[in-house]
Amino acid sequence: MGTNTTYLSNTVNEMFGCNLKSLINWYRVQYAKEVLRRGICRLKDIPFVCGFASKSVFYVAFRKVVGMTPLQYISQSRNPFMIQRN
Repeated sequence: MGTNTTYLSNTVNEMFGCNLKSLINWYRVQYAKEVLRRGICRLKDIPFVCGFASKSVFYVAFRKVVGMTPLQYISQSRNPFMIQRN
């Protein structure tokens, strides 16, 4: 990106109020939500399609961002009468 990591980290902290890893994971989870809604691939493949190194890291990040598991999110997405959190 043409800058040093300290500057980038400080800028992300100031602009988004989180660290770079959290910001990247947030974007990955947003993509995962879209993949889940569209049914593009199997649930077991989504962590790797979205750039996560493992399923466990994906599940922790997803729950932190969305407030529910991917399976709960799928169920909610299919039931239009449930109140969405995000």
